[in-house]
Amino acid sequence: MCYKYVDLYVSVTFLYARNWITDEAFLQRIGKLKILRRRVKEAKTPPKQQRIGIGELARRASVTPRTVRYYEQLGLIDKASREPYAKRTYDHRDVYSLRLIQKAKLLGLSLADIKELNDIFRQDPTETRGVQKSIEVLTSRLHKLKTQMQELEAAYATVSKEIERLKNLLHKRSSSEIEPSKVR
Repeated sequence: MCYKYVDLYVSVTFLYARNWITDEAFLQRIGKLKILRRRVKEAKTPPKQQRIGIGELARRASVTPRTVRYYEQLGLIDKASREPYAKRTYDHRDVYSLRLIQKAKLLGLSLADIKELNDIFRQDPTETRGVQKSIEVLTSRLHKLKTQMQELEAAYATVSKEIERLKNLLHKRSSSEIEPSKVR
């Protein structure tokens, strides 16, 4: 109990009992007392975090509600707190987590890699191990991409040579009228 509003209540009651204030003034003082009590309660109680439903979370993170449930099942995001009547509610941290997951997917990381990184970040408050592991995973991903690029360049060169060969064959056929059965 806050001493300020208790003292105010006692002094108003004392003044009213002595008839030193009128009824109207007393009502005004009680009104100020209620405002003071309300302010004290607001100051003591931390502001509530805004809780959102699964649909709003999905909209903010640009995913579907089904994806949110799936990520929750895999452990990529924390389990939703349940309100009465089993309604799932989330907060701003879940929106942030989903956006990070989407970014990691754009970088080509698998859900298993994302879960492993997520678990490391949750365990390490300094985030040092998480950053080191992120560098390892992304370096590995970079090497895989480089290998894929080399394979794609080789496939591109092969397809280009085949197109050129077929064009030459078509050009020879049109200029020398070779029979189709002798082309092999």
